[in-house]
Amino acid sequence: MKKILIMAMSCQHEFFIDQEKYVKETWAKDVINGKYENVSFMIYRGGYDKNSYSKKENLLKLNVEDDLSNTFKKTYFAFSMAEKIFGEYDYIFRTNTSTFVNVELLNAFIQQIENDELVYSGDIYSLTELNAPYPMCLSVRGNALILSKRNVELILKDGLPFLYVKNNDDVIISNIINSYNIKQGHDYKDYLRSFYHGWYKCINAQDFDNGHKLSTYGNGCQDYNYWKHFITIQIRNYGDLTNFKFRENESEKFYELQKIFEGKHNEDIDVSIKMNNDRGTNYEIFIGSILGYVGYDKWKAIPKIELYNYELNNKASDDIPGQNQRDKKFIYVDYYYNKDNNQLI
Repeated sequence: MKKILIMAMSCQHEFFIDQEKYVKETWAKDVINGKYENVSFMIYRGGYDKNSYSKKENLLKLNVEDDLSNTFKKTYFAFSMAEKIFGEYDYIFRTNTSTFVNVELLNAFIQQIENDELVYSGDIYSLTELNAPYPMCLSVRGNALILSKRNVELILKDGLPFLYVKNNDDVIISNIINSYNIKQGHDYKDYLRSFYHGWYKCINAQDFDNGHKLSTYGNGCQDYNYWKHFITIQIRNYGDLTNFKFRENESEKFYELQKIFEGKHNEDIDVSIKMNNDRGTNYEIFIGSILGYVGYDKWKAIPKIELYNYELNNKASDDIPGQNQRDKKFIYVDYYYNKDNNQLI
């Protein structure tokens, strides 16, 4: 049986420390209490004078910066200490404190993975700021990232030059994984996979009415038979990133989802695994400039330099919905991409 280490990134801000409590009282509770003999769990933070691990708190304290721009350094050293703390492992699942994890399905899904060169992520992005290793590459999202030990070791080996690069860890992990596979002559679909990642009451539709996939994958659904097929579910609210007030109800959402999952067993686990395997290379790609998702073939057909320039001039992100975005005219690929002359309109 493959051994799995779930690592949730946090920081010393009181909001995230509160979220750690919600995580440990909900989806991580069974792991902490030993329900899964092959699954371990820890939270990691930076900003300490020395490295230390508290088994009682399931907390790794790291002597690195604790801010967003240094998350790769934080994740790098957490990965480097994983085996020392927990012994041998086969897979690391890198998540955060604003994601609800369906541990039963995650465990079963990883057990059937045969190719340890594959990287799995809940969301696949293509954005100007994700220089991985150049703009508009496909990039994984760090809140739900399945990495084999082989890929963790690749990140540790090739990640040294990035330790003092100011960027998010998922951006740099994408850079490392892509750079390696580009050198091997691989297409994205040779090594990059996706699985079902749901959204639970994340955005007020009035503020973000643009066909975002959260409207397709869940939102406020209360049915276990729906959610049991998702490996991860987004808890985080989206809004003004300068103000945590809009995220105040996230604690309630953890416990609402826990109530849906508590005491349940997925009797259709093979169906759930097949659904996520079928999703694997049939992923939708989020393109920030159009605030929408497109299929892989359509994404490949778009001239990347034009898409890059378009996004630079029409900057958009899924992180900051609101009035400033509603004032802009956001259009989907079907409308601004002319297939006949291969040009953006």
